[in-house]
Amino acid sequence: MRNVLLLLPITCVVLAGCANAKTPVYTIGNVSVNAPIPQDWTCRTLLKNTIDFRINPSQYIGEVITPNDDGTFSIVAKPILALGSKPIEKSFESGSVYDSKIDKKASASGNYLAIVTASLAANQKMDVDIVDAVHASVPPLEYPDDKLFALAKSKSTIKRFWIAELYISTITESVYSDLSGSTNITAPAFGADGKVYQQSSQTTHDYAVAAKLIDIDDYARNHGKASGGPAAQSRKSACPAILPPGLVKGFAPSPPKSFAILPAVAVRPK
Repeated sequence: MRNVLLLLPITCVVLAGCANAKTPVYTIGNVSVNAPIPQDWTCRTLLKNTIDFRINPSQYIGEVITPNDDGTFSIVAKPILALGSKPIEKSFESGSVYDSKIDKKASASGNYLAIVTASLAANQKMDVDIVDAVHASVPPLEYPDDKLFALAKSKSTIKRFWIAELYISTITESVYSDLSGSTNITAPAFGADGKVYQQSSQTTHDYAVAAKLIDIDDYARNHGKASGGPAAQSRKSACPAILPPGLVKGFAPSPPKSFAILPAVAVRPK
């Protein structure tokens, strides 16, 4: 985390009275807000029930899940993998992927930041640092196409998503509030949008689990033999449009009411 405190000497500022000033007066320079997110995050969907997926994530690669009303996901089928395919799990030695000051506007991009900024007030900003810690996946060329296409042919009243990848990330957050005219800076602070924001909460450390999900029905419709889709290598070399309909990028709200939701399935390490 970087708490940016820029002090610029000037003759007179609003933060301190100018009358009879005998020592230099300082103001806090502006910093940029809402840095763009990494492009690959548009392929990720946050899983609300992170405790269920964060331990030994590789064992959940290939499982089929469905969204519940509360935004969590339930497992509805055991792992589906190609013959001989084995999920790969690796830890990042240096996985810092996002470090920025953000506010409510950051949620407009519909990604991790939509959840991170959900509790922010209009007069607050946040210093957030997100670091990828663990990644589990199967190589795209090892996707079990035939098995997924076969599953898609079976009728279902629920939406089914195949877990292709899982990311475990740590999130460090500090909330800053607008000083609203106060001249007393007693904690780390920064300037943004012409105002001064001072840290108003303890720094918190949490984690998030996100998945690259493939809508099984859409995948079969777009890439199955009947669709006349492109060759396997070309269609899997880039991030496909796999985000579940009704789910904002990187965020999992309640599914459409037309979904027939299965009873919640306890998801625990095997």
